[in-house]
Amino acid sequence: MGQGVGFFDDLIYNERVAVSELAISLAEKINSETARQLEEADEFLGNLSREQTMSEAAPSTRTLYSEDNEVHVAQYLEQYPIHEEILLLAKHGVRLPLTVFTNDALCKITQNPMSFRKKISVETGSACLLDTSAFGLEDDLSQHQWTEAWRAYKAFLSTPGIATEGVHDRWYRHYEAITGVEDFEANFRAVRTFDIEERVCYHSQPFKHNEAIYWRAYDKICTGIALADLQEEKEARERQASGSALCERRHTTSSISRFHPYDDQHPRQSGKPSTGLCLVCGTTGHHVRDCSARVSIKGRPLVAKWDISKRTIVTISGNGEFCVYWNLKGPGGCHGEHGTRSRHACSICTGDHHAASGACPASD
Repeated sequence: MGQGVGFFDDLIYNERVAVSELAISLAEKINSETARQLEEADEFLGNLSREQTMSEAAPSTRTLYSEDNEVHVAQYLEQYPIHEEILLLAKHGVRLPLTVFTNDALCKITQNPMSFRKKISVETGSACLLDTSAFGLEDDLSQHQWTEAWRAYKAFLSTPGIATEGVHDRWYRHYEAITGVEDFEANFRAVRTFDIEERVCYHSQPFKHNEAIYWRAYDKICTGIALADLQEEKEARERQASGSALCERRHTTSSISRFHPYDDQHPRQSGKPSTGLCLVCGTTGHHVRDCSARVSIKGRPLVAKWDISKRTIVTISGNGEFCVYWNLKGPGGCHGEHGTRSRHACSICTGDHHAASGACPASD
């Protein structure tokens, strides 16, 4: 019995030795195979690195310029992004003048947007929004400022939720048309005035484009500006000829024109009684100093207001004035008693007619 047990112990021992030897042999083979695979991997990576180095050193075979890499021209040209404050104004239904789209304005808004906020009236009541009057009047934009502002304005129209593709294309064609007019630089004042009128009217009530009416309106503005220039030259010659007599008249009447613009009420046309027209909103029945309107009688944004301290009509931004006597009586009513800041333009719509002429589209 003891010998049988010893036999089995020897058998188990021998099997263990055989298994151990087999495991060692397999481990050696695995290690050898792993080393070979590692060598092959190192060689592969080395070859790949050399190929990449050669590829990087060689000239690229891809197309240098492609339409796939192009961006919208307005997006490329704008120096500053359209700030959220501007988009917020649009969402509240406030008309955006081009003055907020100049590079200077966009820079100021981007750097310190909260400093330009003001409580203003909107369609739903009142809200604290960007004060567009802080950036001046569109009528005062230079040709360069107007052009750069239009680039940003087109980018604004491309912003999702602002305008449909058709509306964006409409205003893009408008810009192309007015910048392509004959003698653009010489006629820039007319172009700027026409552009403002088109955008103001469209914001008040969107309307379909009519080519004939479109160019007729532009021609009318050109004619009006030309006539105004001729009248201004005539008045300048008359003032020069009057000499000392004019200086004396200025001295005696300057206080009247600034402090008592309504002493003789409104202009009397062909012996007719006073119209009682407000030179700010175009409504009859109250004087400009008593006007509390927010829009003109035709629903257009106001361009002027009565300044109590100056006792005259000033622009909405307050950095310019309108000649009261010119607006009351036309060219014959002004004798040049004011300074260069006072403009001969309609105080209701900034047109080239005087406010009480009956030709203002924004008055009663």
